[in-house]
Amino acid sequence: MYYNSTINISKGSSKIVLLLLIVFLFSLSGFTQTDSLSIYKPSFEFQFFSKSFIDDFDKSNSELDFQIDRTLLAYNQNLSNKFSLCLAGDSYTKNKDKTFKRTVYLKRAYVSFKNDNLSISAGLLVLEQLKYQRKIWGLRYIDKTFQHKNGYGDNRNSGILFKHKLNNHYKYDIALTSGYSTPGSTSTEKTRLSLGQTFGANNWHFRLFNAITFDTEYENTHSLFVVKEHNKLNIGCETAIILNQNNQVKEDYWGTSVFGNYTIVKNLMCFARYDYNDNLNNTNSKTCMWFGLQYSPFKYLKGSLYYENTDFSNSFVAFGLFLHYI
Repeated sequence: MYYNSTINISKGSSKIVLLLLIVFLFSLSGFTQTDSLSIYKPSFEFQFFSKSFIDDFDKSNSELDFQIDRTLLAYNQNLSNKFSLCLAGDSYTKNKDKTFKRTVYLKRAYVSFKNDNLSISAGLLVLEQLKYQRKIWGLRYIDKTFQHKNGYGDNRNSGILFKHKLNNHYKYDIALTSGYSTPGSTSTEKTRLSLGQTFGANNWHFRLFNAITFDTEYENTHSLFVVKEHNKLNIGCETAIILNQNNQVKEDYWGTSVFGNYTIVKNLMCFARYDYNDNLNNTNSKTCMWFGLQYSPFKYLKGSLYYENTDFSNSFVAFGLFLHYI
């Protein structure tokens, strides 16, 4: 067992880091003597995902396997009352490498400005398209949300993100991204303009998302996410479609996902999810389902025992582990 600390930072991410460093130094130079140093105290976040699973457990050739999916370390720093900086690194396994041979890369690097209900962020960002689905699904360490898993949207990209909360029931976000792709990301290296709108009332939440990707042909993405939160029960459904102007290059495709969870007792939750994906260009399966139990013995640790089946043929039983400290 060994660990490879190779650092993978492209020219694009190097420019982002340089820009953020200039902004950071400029912000420091603007501090006044009356500024309280306590607001500039940094904070750290650590996330660790792992899985132990029995592949094809219902067959005679089943095998026990283990993999690490995330080793994220994030650094957050308030530069002033309104400006903040975030830097985060993660690691991934290159093709044919063992799971303990990790390559480090830059995952987040952005500066944010926040004033009341308005915020603007720039750099290598965490985007809003998948944020609400991830919150309700709550099991990212088991698998990504439907749109993220099947290439309908990005979780992170380089660009500018504008967010505005108009009231307690409606907020929207606009993002312009350049297509910079980090290792292990499904991001396409194309310029993209997107608009997201979130509505909420009486424990119902609706998320509308529209995006246009600029390339030799235009690609339009539309999605709808609906969730109902009721006491111990959460149920969500998301549907996405991608329309291509030039069908000779790519075909239109769509997909949908239904998922839910129920808190049995304080630290024990059961969950289930079903995905259908009509994207023939995607290497993922057409259908996938999960169901299992999650137990959280204390705040920073979660573990899940679950069953996963793809295309009603391949299946495995797994134990997922999520360690999160912030």
